[in-house]
Amino acid sequence: MTTPPRSTLSPQGERAKLSRRVSGLERDAFQEREGNYLSIVIELHSMDELIERYVNYLRYERNASPHTVRNYRSDLLQFRDYLAKGRATEGVDVSSVDALRIRGFLGLLFEKQEKKSSIARKLSAVRAFFKFLRREGVLAENPSTTVSTPKQDKTLPRIMTEEEMNTFLDRVAEATKTGEPAMRRDRALLELL
Repeated sequence: MTTPPRSTLSPQGERAKLSRRVSGLERDAFQEREGNYLSIVIELHSMDELIERYVNYLRYERNASPHTVRNYRSDLLQFRDYLAKGRATEGVDVSSVDALRIRGFLGLLFEKQEKKSSIARKLSAVRAFFKFLRREGVLAENPSTTVSTPKQDKTLPRIMTEEEMNTFLDRVAEATKTGEPAMRRDRALLELL
């Protein structure tokens, strides 16, 4: 099969060009679609640029809360620093990230004794980022799909003490003195409990 010339037109009559950010080199890829070819130009850029693209996607396309955008950006920069082993000047190749490196990041967070809810949020940010890169065509596979979320601690509900319950029922009794039938009904129900 031969590669079509760069001037090949799509079925709509327009040349289809698609800029994608990946991580360093530029190359042309051709994809056959119903006998016609679609030219895709792929530009490779740093992980910082990909994170900013993702943050802009969250902000403008997903209309995410400013707090969500700030936290996801912070979590992804922390992940980037882990991948660069603390050297922010060194570029990180996103295509080299695998499930083992993501698990290593989670292990580091456990060593720092972060709360499980914070670790789960950071993992969620990393998963969403790689899902975005996969959908954008930057990565062929999402490495975060095989990483499991840490189990959350389950806490028992706090129950009222006997003193708190008596104070509550006394206040309900005072409120029923107004004579409203609904308040008397509510008092009777609460006392039965």
